[in-house]
Amino acid sequence: MADEEVGVVKSVEVIPWVANPFFLTRIKIAQKVPAAQNGDNLSVLSRKFNLISNAEHIARIEAMLNKKMVVQEKIMMCTGELVKLMTFRDQKLVNYKCAVSSSCGEKTIGDLYEDLGASEAEWIYERLFDDLNSYLTGVYGPCLTQLEIFNPEYRLSHLEYMSWSAIPECNKMPCALPGTSYSAQQGTCSPMQEDITRAIALADQYCMPTIVQ
Repeated sequence: MADEEVGVVKSVEVIPWVANPFFLTRIKIAQKVPAAQNGDNLSVLSRKFNLISNAEHIARIEAMLNKKMVVQEKIMMCTGELVKLMTFRDQKLVNYKCAVSSSCGEKTIGDLYEDLGASEAEWIYERLFDDLNSYLTGVYGPCLTQLEIFNPEYRLSHLEYMSWSAIPECNKMPCALPGTSYSAQQGTCSPMQEDITRAIALADQYCMPTIVQ
């Protein structure tokens, strides 16, 4: 006789976490909560919308933060490898984009070394680290801090009670766009400087560095 717990999965039911009855019971979704605007109760649908909208926004800015970390690490490691290869500075590097494009450029070890900031006051990876830290302390951290605030009067956190779009620390829309940097002076994000954008594109083509045989 076959084991009752052994078999073939024929179907799987997938439901949104916000529609899971156990989750909704846990957060007491039916609890009446006064709305700050007019004293009426905050509807169940409003609480659900806030949860979904805020969760998606957190995921969006966290993805931006993670991408910045990956790019910074990649260019830092690539710069380290170029330093080791400087004895062969005139040797050409493999362009990894050539596998998918017939019109790809050429770079020597020395060329890429300069493009990543060898002749500047700061290496590109150092500037990317500053950008990462600015995004963490100016966008990601403050937004999560605000969403985590617990209102004892309503027994809810802002994650349920408010939408990120109504929170100044969160509603910096340019900061959710790729290719942007946060400026503490401006209090928002703007496109990355051209030399950094170019360095990131070159890293996609030539890092990690391999000499053409």
